Amino acid sequence: MPVLQNFEESKVFFAEQVYATIEVKSNLGREEVKDVVEKAGSIKQLRWGSTTEPSIFVFGFAFRSSLTFEQIRDFVQKRVNKSDKGWGIGAIAVLDDKDGRTGLITNVDPYLLGSIKVKSVRQDPIASIITKNKGDTLLVFYLLLMEALRLASSLITPPNYLSYANSAGLGTIDVFVGKPGTELMANQKALEVLRQAHQLTDDEVIRAWHFLIRHAEIASNEIIIHPNAVFILGGLVLTDVPRPIEIMEATERYLAGNATGMDINKLAYLVDILRKVSSENIFIEIGSSIY
Repeated sequence: MPVLQNFEESKVFFAEQVYATIEVKSNLGREEVKDVVEKAGSIKQLRWGSTTEPSIFVFGFAFRSSLTFEQIRDFVQKRVNKSDKGWGIGAIAVLDDKDGRTGLITNVDPYLLGSIKVKSVRQDPIASIITKNKGDTLLVFYLLLMEALRLASSLITPPNYLSYANSAGLGTIDVFVGKPGTELMANQKALEVLRQAHQLTDDEVIRAWHFLIRHAEIASNEIIIHPNAVFILGGLVLTDVPRPIEIMEATERYLAGNATGMDINKLAYLVDILRKVSSENIFIEIGSSIY
């Protein structure tokens, strides 16, 4: 790998040559956590060639910590919420916390809290993973690093290391999420409301649907409810029913107090289908199709 600058104790490389970095701390206290968050945010702003390409993955490693995993997790969450650079860490491995436990700090999907994300965005909740021993911690850390390299690599396509390890018997990893920020707590509350739609009033279901969709669009920076969006149930596109965009427009008028009779009919369909999904424990998706 070509070196841009070669100093006595450090080297400078082109950003395009770097897939990931590891910040190493002998002891991880509050000041060290602040330092890691700030450095990760700065590194995350680097890009390969253009702003549309992936940012560099950042990992952290500490031999010990004067904090418990819960304290590290919650302090990291606070620092991320305050940082103007966002959060760029894929995971931090800690061999010994204040209580003598070993494990990692990482990110999870805000809507699937058991799903670990090495490529994080600011809206992702911070979680802690407690492993049985230091060997397991090092193994999980290695696998997450390999997953980051798999995602970052544009030259080769290595296997999905996490899936391979799981099928080989590594076992299920327990993920513990601390108290997230107000917005994430509201998202989770709305999601839990929809999961209990068969037990709620029409108004509660409609408001939860609206809140969750709009905040999901903000978190993903994507438009979910667009003109070609359709409901998909059991892999089949639901035809001869109101489109998602029609229902969302009806929802907006309902919340503004201007719903028409047709709007009420469309919202009644929404409530019915969400109650069916909730009571039967099945999934409904919003996807794209033309019919």
